[in-house]
Amino acid sequence: MFNFIQVTLSLLLVLGLIFVAYKLLQRLQKQQPLNRSSLQIRASVMVGQREKVILLEADGQPMLIGVGPGQVRFLTHLGNSSSTVMLPENGEQASTTTTDVSTSWLKQQLDKTHGL
Repeated sequence: MFNFIQVTLSLLLVLGLIFVAYKLLQRLQKQQPLNRSSLQIRASVMVGQREKVILLEADGQPMLIGVGPGQVRFLTHLGNSSSTVMLPENGEQASTTTTDVSTSWLKQQLDKTHGL
């Protein structure tokens, strides 16, 4: 009988410790919320068999990065303002965001390069 009481108390102690650890982890996660929206991939284009150019937005700032085997390189920082821009293809003016223009222009240039 004594053995049964000892096993039961040990089990309750272990369950209590698990509960306390769970509550502490919950409290720590509330103090440090994860900001999942600070980095977003907007577009990705393959430029070779193992290379790609990625348009991403980090903290609201669009930028181009190049990704290849074993390396990631920063290519350029794009402005994030709405303005009237000249499209490089036909010289027409368009009122849109720089990110939209950069994405469409990048796709046009890559299509020309790869003959698509």
